[in-house]
Order: sequence, then structure tokens, then C-alpha cells
Amino acid sequence: MGVPTGDYDVANAMRLPHTGTFVGQATRPGEVIHMDIGGPYHPDVYGNRYFAVFVDGYSRYTWA
Repeated sequence: MGVPTGDYDVANAMRLPHTGTFVGQATRPGEVIHMDIGGPYHPDVYGNRYFAVFVDGYSRYTWA
């Protein structure tokens, strides 16, 4: 299968099954940190338009 070159090729491309690369849960705090970014939003009072959220994979502690 070649590289998709047009809208038709992209829309009809076959997907390979996800093999799953997850090797296990975090065994200590700070070992795995998940991050997500949101935005753009209307600027807040400081002019920020984006935000970031971090989640510790062991304790599920969340901070933004």
C-alpha cells in the first residue's frame, strides 16, 4: 500500500490494528506523567489563551 496522495486515498485507507504498547502501570510517583493542552480560548486577565493539565500516572494527582 502506497502513501495516500489524495482525499479519496486518505478516506479509504485501511487501518492496521492497534497492537498496544502499554507495558504496565507506574510503580512510583513521578514515573509517568500524562499531559494535555487545551485552547485556544478567549484570553484571561493575564492574556493566556491556552492551558496545560498534568496527571501523575501513579497517584492520579492532577495540576494545571
